[in-house]
Amino acid sequence: MAYKINSPHKKDRARVHFFREFVTLFRSLALDEPMFSAIYPTRNETAPDGSVMYFYFAGYCSEEEVEKILGTLILYKPSIRKAIGEQVRTRYVPQLVFKYDSSFEKVQRIEKLLSDIGSEKAEVSLNKENE
Repeated sequence: MAYKINSPHKKDRARVHFFREFVTLFRSLALDEPMFSAIYPTRNETAPDGSVMYFYFAGYCSEEEVEKILGTLILYKPSIRKAIGEQVRTRYVPQLVFKYDSSFEKVQRIEKLLSDIGSEKAEVSLNKENE
């Protein structure tokens, strides 16, 4: 019987552990650097080979401002990676990539479309009742 060494459950646990440590480090960084308080990490993903970890951010500001803040966050990448490596016991700490998370905007657009459809249906039903 063959056993999988790299089970998906183990990779997922490691991904969650990396995210938890990253969020802790990011919060302490946001206390020191006020510009980082305008954004927050939403999720992370790992490349199939585990060499790269993508951290997605959303913000209380526009997409352009979030991208600008992420550009500044890149300067802190080596120290963040080192701190994560000290906290998470693993042989290898993946490369960190910071990206803007547009999923919230997509959700808002879908919700707006659904509410528009709902209001149009309500108007149609009111018009039929009035006739």
